[in-house]
This record gives sequence, structure tokens and C-alpha cells, in this order.
Amino acid sequence: MFVMKKSSDSSSLVIRLVRGADYRALRLAALDSRGPFDGEVLLAELGNQPVAAVSMADGSVAADPFRPSAGIVGLLQVRRDQLLRSNARATRSRLRVHGIRGRLSLDGPSA
Repeated sequence: MFVMKKSSDSSSLVIRLVRGADYRALRLAALDSRGPFDGEVLLAELGNQPVAAVSMADGSVAADPFRPSAGIVGLLQVRRDQLLRSNARATRSRLRVHGIRGRLSLDGPSA
């Protein structure tokens, strides 16, 4: 979980990983007129209120249309990229332990 506090405000931004079936992710999806998320979702809460979510699987976004959230969506996308890169590095390390060489691509096999 990532927490960011504003010095001039008592509210804090919390980014957490939840399932797409989490009620907060479902609420955001409904507010943004989209279907529910599949799999894991990065959820941003500002002052304990969900404001935006990004799918870990495909990067799709849902945000509260009644709150400014473009900057928060950008933070979620950066955090998603960080998590995906760290998972790829961890996978490469596990492959090397087992004597498997080569590069791992998140985009699938190259032609």
C-alpha cells in the first residue's frame, strides 16, 4: 500500500491492490459507465473515498466523474508500470536460478 499525505490537508491518497470484485472498484466502474474489472485492480482513495482505479491486466481505467482525477490516474498508471516491471525482473531472476537464459518479454514472443 502506498500513502501520500498533503502537508496542507488532512486527507491522504492511498493506492492499494484489490480484486475487481471489490465493492469500491465495482462502484467506480458503475459511476464511469463501464463494466466491472477482471482480475486485480490498483485503487486510489482520497480521504477514504475511491476516486480512480486501473486494471493490472489491461490498463483500463475507471474514475469518479464528479471529482478531478486526471493526476491520480497518471499516478496509478505509473505504479502499475512499476509493479509490472518488478514482476518481470523477479520472473527473470527465478528463471536464472533454474538455469534458463534469455530475455522475458511482457509483450509475448517476438517474430
